[in-house]
Amino acid sequence: MIVPMKKITLLALKAHQAETIVQLRSLGVLHIRYLMPSDTVELEEAREHLAHAHNALAVLPPPHDGVRPSGQTAEALMAAVWKLIHRRKALTDRREQLLLEEKKLEPFGEFEPAALQALKAHGIHVRLYFTLPKKNVPAPEGAVVRVLRRTRYGTWFAVISREAVPVAAEEQALPDTSIVRIQRELADGDRELVSIGKEFERLSGDRGRIAQQVNHLEEQVKFMEVQAGMGANGPVVYLQGFGPEFSVPTVHEAAQAHGWGLLIEDPAESDPVPTLIKSVWWARPIKAVFDLLGILPGYREMDVSIVFLVFSSVFFAMLVNDAGYGLLFLCLTVLMCWKWKAAPSNLLPLLGIMSVATMIWGVLTGSYFGIQNLPAPLKQWKIEWLGHEANLMNLCFFIGALHLTVAHTWNVIRQRHSLTAISQAGWIGLAWTMYFVACYFVIGRPMPGFVPWLFGISLVAMVLFMVPLRQLKKEWPNYCVLPFTVIGNFGDVVSYMRLYLVGSASAILILAFNELAVGDGIHSIWAGLAAALIIFAAHVLNISLCALAVLVHGVRLNALEFSSHLGIQWAGIKYAPFADSSTPRNAGQAINFVQRRAGH
Repeated sequence: MIVPMKKITLLALKAHQAETIVQLRSLGVLHIRYLMPSDTVELEEAREHLAHAHNALAVLPPPHDGVRPSGQTAEALMAAVWKLIHRRKALTDRREQLLLEEKKLEPFGEFEPAALQALKAHGIHVRLYFTLPKKNVPAPEGAVVRVLRRTRYGTWFAVISREAVPVAAEEQALPDTSIVRIQRELADGDRELVSIGKEFERLSGDRGRIAQQVNHLEEQVKFMEVQAGMGANGPVVYLQGFGPEFSVPTVHEAAQAHGWGLLIEDPAESDPVPTLIKSVWWARPIKAVFDLLGILPGYREMDVSIVFLVFSSVFFAMLVNDAGYGLLFLCLTVLMCWKWKAAPSNLLPLLGIMSVATMIWGVLTGSYFGIQNLPAPLKQWKIEWLGHEANLMNLCFFIGALHLTVAHTWNVIRQRHSLTAISQAGWIGLAWTMYFVACYFVIGRPMPGFVPWLFGISLVAMVLFMVPLRQLKKEWPNYCVLPFTVIGNFGDVVSYMRLYLVGSASAILILAFNELAVGDGIHSIWAGLAAALIIFAAHVLNISLCALAVLVHGVRLNALEFSSHLGIQWAGIKYAPFADSSTPRNAGQAINFVQRRAGH
């Protein structure tokens, strides 16, 4: 569920502004809404200082065994790191410049530019030229021509004469330095870059100190942002924010203790209310997908975590379509649980759920690493009905209609006090109409006689109750696009056939590689090794394609088809309470943190 929020306006004396901000930060429940622009000179300087600290932290590698802290202050460490960063950048830029010069001089070979200048002083002109490959090297009178290099790109040559003679070619400017000196400077720069890298490794023992400084500067910047964003009226300052409904008693107690004035009200429709989701424990893993995609439902939208998790598991299983892969994913998940202690809290449980779902679907379809001749114990779990193409497509269309039905049923419940709920019921009827139409046209299943009646009744319900009468003047254009919407609904249902198409393509790919690797049998050790290599490469490729398919197709069906029918725009603002560094950084733990602060 999406936690209900209250809009809280807090008033305090201007003389106690800094103290009020500190106390509010220790409370840690209010998502601040800035009332004034926060772009003061001091704040910009603090933000720039914080950015420098972040960059200094990012450039230092994780400390390894044997590296000890230097004992320097955080500011001294940051200054040392930034000095190295600037020097490394200067060396890198110079290196790129030298490489370009070296590439330009390479066709002319090794020579000393000072020697050419000395010859010129004695009346001998040496000039460098380039001509395209299909053109002949010119031979001007009174000059000696020496070809230095020929390639498919052209010819580089030198013209030596007592006087400057015209040459029908592109003259190349004489370099300021020799290629030998360039190479020597490149080597010196590379050695210094290696030395800088070693210095970064030495300073990595102080990474924790710089991380603490980053946290301190983040709190300082946030403090200054809140201070600059507060409104003022004479001796009174005020700020506004949003807090969970259950935190209101805690805010009241703090206001009484510190002498604040409070105005607590329900958010207005136009207020940018943040979203805080409190899901049942078993649905929380799906938040890993939300975090990966960077999506969040709006405050006035719905928490679809449960539906997302259930259908995402089904989509994942059908797209991967192999019990062997599911077992492999489960083993990798267990290994990561053991080795990856810093893993996101919701990621590994999600991988475990998806792995088990894939194993179950693979067992039901009899898919094990593309093996055709299965042992009898594995064959007995296979459902023969799922072995027919038409049945699988029928199942995909059914899942699509069911998925859209869940969306519109949800809308019926939300709009139950309005006649528009009847229109949403019509959308449910339309979804099942399109299911029967898809089965008829795609797989040739007979269409039941009640389908035209279902379509007619659903269309009438949609047309009559799609728009409330009081909004008809404003929203009448919706009727103009209704025919295209109905056709699009058919496309939405048919689009779920991708679950079968991608899953079957994965199985066919592995079968083809198995046949290629094994063929008529393996008759030697080398043939066995080659077959093993081919099969291993095929499975690696197939798993990569399956992962891509899950991201492209599985996520799309939830985040686009289902969400558009449900009316979710994913325009949520993440709830980020103003709090000190003890606030959990993981958004999934925010609800527990706020409840703890609020005494729940």
